[in-house]
Amino acid sequence: MASSEKRRWTKPNLRIEADYIIRKARENSTRIVTLGSVILFSTSTGDAWMLETDGNLALCLLKSGERQAFRILESTENVMVEWDKQFSIDGDIFTTVSTTGMISSIVGYPTQQIAKAINRISQDGM
Repeated sequence: MASSEKRRWTKPNLRIEADYIIRKARENSTRIVTLGSVILFSTSTGDAWMLETDGNLALCLLKSGERQAFRILESTENVMVEWDKQFSIDGDIFTTVSTTGMISSIVGYPTQQIAKAINRISQDGM
């Protein structure tokens, strides 16, 4: 590395990660990204989600390739996400409950990998 080059560490950006996971979902590629207590994942069916593991909160970013309405606001000091669902995983079933009470259960998501990521996050937080 030349002496004029500098390495700069940057804080992870949820909006950038959300855009990345949406791109992967549109490619029908399954990916899982963790940032602290947040998990972002994409599916081979064109869905993308953001999960907050401390409160089991969920936000759908993309459904069947269609971008969903969501808000993520970031500053240098804070991040604000308008979570609109809670989630649970039971074996192969990913279930969400919206703030309006609507329940949705989905089979076919990478639930085992998500559960492993949740376990890693909870162990790291101890």
